[in-house]
Amino acid sequence: MIGKEYGRWTVKTLDISSTKKHKKWFCKCSCGNISSVYETHLKSGKSRSCGCLIRELTSARNKTLTGPKNHNWGKRREEMSQWGKRREMSSSWKGGRTLGGGGYILIYSPDYHNSTNKYVFEHILIMEQMLGRPLQPGEVVHHCDGDKTHNQPYNLRLFATGGEHVKFHAKLAKDGIKTWRPNRWPK
Repeated sequence: MIGKEYGRWTVKTLDISSTKKHKKWFCKCSCGNISSVYETHLKSGKSRSCGCLIRELTSARNKTLTGPKNHNWGKRREEMSQWGKRREMSSSWKGGRTLGGGGYILIYSPDYHNSTNKYVFEHILIMEQMLGRPLQPGEVVHHCDGDKTHNQPYNLRLFATGGEHVKFHAKLAKDGIKTWRPNRWPK
């Protein structure tokens, strides 16, 4: 075996830690690394190098995937077929309306004045439309029936501060009312 080449390996000497059943050989890779390799791995082609071959092949593959020879080169992510359809083009698009964290409805609105992630709470948009102005800092929109997804104008109430909203809920709890309805105003 000494002197034979398998892939990028050149067999140098027998590894004394090997057994009769599982022979290992010290081999030198063409890149200069030396390692102990099982004889069966050399003969079957399972081990062809110290790892330098796979790194070179991966690097070459990545260059073709990201370089000018790729059919997607220079296209925006939304235009690339491999990334799938986006927003309106998607079969799962529901008009930009989705259920968000906390159980509130979110609306896709990238041009909204206070949007950080392009989604805005639907109840805030409806309240601002009712008022004809943006909400002031500290103002809180309350769902009268307690259903966070029920955003009809008659079901929304505006509180000037979070403290007023909390007092309102405390008053309801004190009176034993779980949810407020227009015909059940607390006194």
